[in-house]
Amino acid sequence: MPLLLLALALSMDVFAVALSRGVTANSGSTIRTALVVGLALGAAQGLMPVLGWGLSTAVTTLFRDIDHWIAFVLLFAIGLHMLKEGYGRDRKHDGPGESNGGASLLVLALATSIDAAAAGATLAGLQQSVAVACATLAAAGFLFAVGGVVLGRAAGDAIGPRAQMVGGLVLIALALKIVIEHEFFGG
Repeated sequence: MPLLLLALALSMDVFAVALSRGVTANSGSTIRTALVVGLALGAAQGLMPVLGWGLSTAVTTLFRDIDHWIAFVLLFAIGLHMLKEGYGRDRKHDGPGESNGGASLLVLALATSIDAAAAGATLAGLQQSVAVACATLAAAGFLFAVGGVVLGRAAGDAIGPRAQMVGGLVLIALALKIVIEHEFFGG
């Protein structure tokens, strides 16, 4: 049960990012986008805890002190970029565009899995094999990402030309949430 709760908690950021990606996805590629985003974010959720588990000594304490700032910078920068692109599209009255480039998706996968790396230090305490724990985290990340993209695409149809700006705002809000949790609530 603790492993499932950990998987659920770590998947919340994945869901928010996937939602923003879904908002900007082209309607004809929703399933493809959902699978690509799901695989990228799910794989990161499953692999990064291995890094944290392997570095669970003094380096983890240092990493925990800065992990939220790394995630903040990455998510905030991508969010600002999406706002800028969305503003340009809105002024041209174009529909939402798909911004699921590989580099951007890689950065988002890294940003959403930084907490998973930090959580990797706790895997030994879950009384599960590391492989089972990582597979569970990866599966949860995949499912939440796919669901987020599909729901985001539906929202993108409703929002119309401002969809990319909404996706950018979601990423900026997520970046702020991460920093506030870590700085003020010991997250």
